[in-house]
Amino acid sequence: MRFNIFSVACVLAVTEARVRGGNSDPGNHRKGSFAAWASTFGKNFRSSGDFEKRMELWERSNDLIEETNAKADSSGKVGALRLKHTFFSDLSAKEREGYLGFKGVNNGLKTSGRENPGASRGAGSSSHRSGRGLSLSATDVDWAASGHTGPVKNQGGCGSCYTFSSNTCLEARISINDGSPYKRLSEQQIVDCANWDVTNFFYLYACNGGYMNEVWWYQRDNGAMYDEDYEYVSGTTGVAGDCQYN
Repeated sequence: MRFNIFSVACVLAVTEARVRGGNSDPGNHRKGSFAAWASTFGKNFRSSGDFEKRMELWERSNDLIEETNAKADSSGKVGALRLKHTFFSDLSAKEREGYLGFKGVNNGLKTSGRENPGASRGAGSSSHRSGRGLSLSATDVDWAASGHTGPVKNQGGCGSCYTFSSNTCLEARISINDGSPYKRLSEQQIVDCANWDVTNFFYLYACNGGYMNEVWWYQRDNGAMYDEDYEYVSGTTGVAGDCQYN
């Protein structure tokens, strides 16, 4: 039996009734907040025990969010880090790792007798490329405010983050270069179609991870569709259409 969204709604309704009735127990307030969050993100729970476990994990995330935002508020800095709840708020660290589909270039992966593609296609590695410190200044540009990037995306229960990071970068680049409004590219095309030809194999593994640079190589050779034409369904219950090429 699943402790589904209807059960969550019941918990929320009972909690709200208690608050209106004068019961100001902080535990009830938090349970109501958790239930509201669960309803927003369509969360389902296997049992009441699973509900309690998830609420405990959510509370840990909530504590971190409140602590981080309080520090940001007290700092007076516009660019200070601020957090908010997401779909991942009730997941353990190990569960969150399952959503990280980027495969590092130095992980020793071999596929179809070929070496890891990172070095061979110029992806670079931490052994010879260092990071760059970032800071805000009066001359910085907020590309989100200027309409060159879109809203935060949700990959669902699929290790396809590499498709989101590569597409988000390309979407912004296209918009900035052309001066055109932001338009979302299709992550589902990459998940479904990137290994369509074994003789021209791209190191992309659908919901099991991949490389951002390999996505760009694939799009260079096959083109990039828009999400409105090939909608993202991985991690939900949908099934995408057939791969399409011009």
